[in-house]
Amino acid sequence: EFNKLMRLCKNGKVDMIIVKSISRFARNTVDCLKYVRMLKEIGVDVYFEEQGIHSTHEGAEFYITIYGCIAQSESENMSANIVWGKTQSAKEGNVMFKYKHFMGYQKGADGKPEIVPEEAKIIRLIYDRFLAGDSYGGIAKLLEQQGILSPSGKQHWPESTVQSILQNEKYKGDAILNKTYISD
Repeated sequence: EFNKLMRLCKNGKVDMIIVKSISRFARNTVDCLKYVRMLKEIGVDVYFEEQGIHSTHEGAEFYITIYGCIAQSESENMSANIVWGKTQSAKEGNVMFKYKHFMGYQKGADGKPEIVPEEAKIIRLIYDRFLAGDSYGGIAKLLEQQGILSPSGKQHWPESTVQSILQNEKYKGDAILNKTYISD
């Protein structure tokens, strides 16, 4: 939606953007200044309500930089705290488990994963067919032919869903955390 807004600004459809605060406008100070400068060049004012700053006013860029740095620092600290909390939780053996579309398991009374026998049969079938040499598409087709609903409850089984099940380490009892990393 942000990119859509920028396109509208470039096409002359928007002459002012009102934002709650600098921290809600961009993820970091560099991006914030980049967009504010670009918008200023095309005559679009950005008004930051919380800070009371109009980007087109004299000296606004200085204040935007200061407030942007503070917002970025707060965001980085919050992110670090979340990562630390998840790491501590994992060290204690607690792993986030999204049960909604995770076939074969449900949340047990003790809060830990519990096997759903009917769904476990489907998971075993998927693994057995893969080990027998069937492709993702072949397995998906077989599941559809047998009238087995996908984890999201649909009749259609995308190949990517079969692949995801086969590649999900949780089915073999492991949990890999921090699979992706986004650099600042």
